[in-house]
Amino acid sequence: MGVAAVITRAAPPETAILHATVHPADGSVPAVGIFLESAAPELAESAARVAWWTAVGAEPHLGEWTLLSASVSLAPGTSW
Repeated sequence: MGVAAVITRAAPPETAILHATVHPADGSVPAVGIFLESAAPELAESAARVAWWTAVGAEPHLGEWTLLSASVSLAPGTSW
């Protein structure tokens, strides 16, 4: 499994928009796709964990979560 996720800032600045897709590593049709607009970026993180858990059936292992978080950006120059 692999994960592609992007968080972008929107007005107001405390709003986080999350697009996350969890997909098989072989590139086949995505298993899970979610969209969340939240007043709290922490909720977007939780939603990404739920998307991963739904597709994989378990909490992400450290290496898998690193793959997810490495592809996420809250704002230009800010990583998550």
